[in-house]
Amino acid sequence: MDLIRPRTVGVEQVALWAMQQVDFVGLLKGLGFTGPQRSAALGSIIGRLVKPASELATHQWLAEHSGLGELLDVDYEALKLSQLYRVSDRLYSSRAVIERALFDRVSTLFGLSTTITLFDMTNTFFEGAAEGNAKARHGRSKEKRSDCPLVTLGMVLDGGGFCQALRGLFRQRQRRQNHGSSVVSKMG
Repeated sequence: MDLIRPRTVGVEQVALWAMQQVDFVGLLKGLGFTGPQRSAALGSIIGRLVKPASELATHQWLAEHSGLGELLDVDYEALKLSQLYRVSDRLYSSRAVIERALFDRVSTLFGLSTTITLFDMTNTFFEGAAEGNAKARHGRSKEKRSDCPLVTLGMVLDGGGFCQALRGLFRQRQRRQNHGSSVVSKMG
């Protein structure tokens, strides 16, 4: 027996089923995603679910290992890498609407109460100056490190432990005119 172009389909099928339960494709249509953009978005999201990696690695996984294209009748081998980059940017720019819609749909699907909300914060610091990262700022981390730039991350959870939102909370520096010292403003 020779295997020709073996592909995985199990996890992909489960992911598609879950997306159908919350009408994710309808949500993308409502946001104005075209057919090819929806296909790229599904490939990108499911690819990162199954094998978390970069757009390049996701592109290779879709073309060489996954049977998602056969399940959706999409030729992921012909998909250009630039299409994955563009759809990732589009998903990111629509994230607030997508998060809200998915949270509402999951809340309805599972009968979740939204009366209890927990907010958890953590931060991560960078070794070195992190000059290439405009969002990293000096501050005080939970580890009491003030010598490194850091980024603070926040997650909003409902009472059932489902993620409602995830945000990077970046510190902004303001200079006092009269004293010349810096003050860290509220995160937002």
